[in-house]
Amino acid sequence: MPIKKIEIKEKEELEPLLVANPEYLETGMKVVAHQVTTPTGPLDMLAVDDDGALVIIELKNEVDEEEAQLIQGLRYYDWCFENRAWLANAYRNKGIDAQKEPRLILVAPDFSDSLKRLAKYLTLEVEIFRYQAIEMPDGQREIVCNQVLYEERPELPKISTIAQSTERIKDEDVRSLYSKCLGDLEQMGFELQPRAGETISVFYHGKRRLRLYPKGQFFAIRILQSDGDWTGRNRIKTQIEWESLVKSHLNPMLVNT
Repeated sequence: MPIKKIEIKEKEELEPLLVANPEYLETGMKVVAHQVTTPTGPLDMLAVDDDGALVIIELKNEVDEEEAQLIQGLRYYDWCFENRAWLANAYRNKGIDAQKEPRLILVAPDFSDSLKRLAKYLTLEVEIFRYQAIEMPDGQREIVCNQVLYEERPELPKISTIAQSTERIKDEDVRSLYSKCLGDLEQMGFELQPRAGETISVFYHGKRRLRLYPKGQFFAIRILQSDGDWTGRNRIKTQIEWESLVKSHLNPMLVNT
């Protein structure tokens, strides 16, 4: 009889298999307790790794499309983090180091893309393991666990200050004009907010109305029109071009808002 893949129940089969064989997840891991009572419900498994860190293990026997497994796991993590000294004392024979930061492991047949997207933004590293239950030719049931690697949190885009964006303009006269235009906008009641890529978003009454793009020999401005569409980039190099744009676009905007 060949080995076959099977489905198993969470409490009756998955949990006992992992309690008896924590090495399915990690060599050297030891189970401290399971179905531990906490204020937010019973914690499936509490373990300790070979470095003495507590490991919170939350189990599911199905794919969680609503991220409840992650949220519940974080609740258990919070409780264990706050009570790690007490847990180290209560299970003093398990080698728990209360100074070590706890770990969180989620175990399920698979994980939704949404859960993996959320996990990458947590400061805490959430380890997720996909399992497959199998039945051996002699009828014995086992599970195979493999860690799932999800994308790392993307680096935040670099946001320049207004002064740094100004320095992007190499033409001295245009740079001086740009600084004056920024001052004019603030006097008119606009709010300037630097954005990634040395651009500046300009808000009026809480709504973004302009986008400024400093370049080497000029700066450009896009304007939100009354119909909700944005204009193309209006290139500005001279005082006359700036005054024309104020008259044709900005003054009417201030009157109509």
